[in-house]
Amino acid sequence: MSLNEQSTHPAYVLGRLFAVLEKVQQEAIGDVNASIKDRYFTSACASPASVFPILLRLSQHHISKVGAYYHDKRIETILNKLDVEKNPRYSFLHADICDAEKMSAAMEDVDVVIHFAAESHVDRAIEDAAIFLRTNVLGTHTLLEAARKNNVKKFLCISTDEVYGHTLDGSFTE
Repeated sequence: MSLNEQSTHPAYVLGRLFAVLEKVQQEAIGDVNASIKDRYFTSACASPASVFPILLRLSQHHISKVGAYYHDKRIETILNKLDVEKNPRYSFLHADICDAEKMSAAMEDVDVVIHFAAESHVDRAIEDAAIFLRTNVLGTHTLLEAARKNNVKKFLCISTDEVYGHTLDGSFTE
């Protein structure tokens, strides 16, 4: 069997994506006791909408660790094969995370918000911390305020140490 880069069948595309994410992890941390395949394969098959956001978030940490940003482009190319725009549960808002009016309008009639930090590459934070502060800190604050104003029941923030700060002893138990 050979790779079919033109296939848009969701199961095939997600399988390709999983393989790339596994490759990224292997390049970043080598052999581990439990790879993403060991920990997430079955659940990714059963509930991909729940698992792939987690895997994509993990991949950003792995990519930043090895500095192999070409993987971002590979992941983007594969994700573009998924025709999510036709899914009635999908909506996309291209807006500034610090735009309070747009964020508030986006949260009308919303019960749950899952917010992933938009800036996650540590090397870029060192080069220009202002971008991280604006997006991750002020943007998170804007989202929290919009959620509060719209009585959002649950707000889950998945972020980086630029928002949480570092731990003084050991590591976080997220």
